[in-house]
Amino acid sequence: LGDFHFDGMASSEFAQIDSFYTGYGDTAVYFTMRGAFSDTLHQFSLDEYLVSLEGTDWSTSGPVAFALGDGIFHLAHLRLESEQGSMEVEANYQRDQVVSGNLVLNHFDLGLLDPFVENSLPLTGQITADAIVGGRPDDPVVNLTLNLTDSTFDMAHIDTLHVAASFNQGTLEFQELNLRSEFGQLTGQGQVSHPGAGPKEYWPGADLDLDLQVTGGKWDFLEQFQ
Repeated sequence: LGDFHFDGMASSEFAQIDSFYTGYGDTAVYFTMRGAFSDTLHQFSLDEYLVSLEGTDWSTSGPVAFALGDGIFHLAHLRLESEQGSMEVEANYQRDQVVSGNLVLNHFDLGLLDPFVENSLPLTGQITADAIVGGRPDDPVVNLTLNLTDSTFDMAHIDTLHVAASFNQGTLEFQELNLRSEFGQLTGQGQVSHPGAGPKEYWPGADLDLDLQVTGGKWDFLEQFQ
């Protein structure tokens, strides 16, 4: 972590950050913020936010309001913009009652996530996605549409990837799957199901019911598993 500079004031009912800045290497963060406190709910406004990450500047398009309480989190709308794309987030959580939200990525540069992900190759490519979450915290419903282009991973270079999928009651359903790489094209649809399993236990032992088609497949892909 680098040095930081702070200017603000605080009391038992109110806090204000007139300026906060920190920087380390090619990463810098600046923001201003206000908060009002009560016994049940704390209200905040992120008035300005700017982060420079590996030479790309991201900033909020306007004030961002959010609230925190015991088992409560509410984010009305956050939009981050840069020359590398944009990201929008809305979220609402109440313990044991409801979880809802929306994440929208528009031509988001995956390389910006490279400092946070362990990978033998630098992350590349652009992703456009829309994820909607609803339901109860212990039984969420997720709908996802995703498009990824020109991205390199350890096992293959992805020319294009299109996914339309949903998750409900332990079942992941692929309505559309279309992947193009140097090893050919994979299309398909179907379900992966493992009700009651957590993230670590989900894939081992899951029931698969997938209809897959490969066009122009290359045997070279299998040589990676020898």
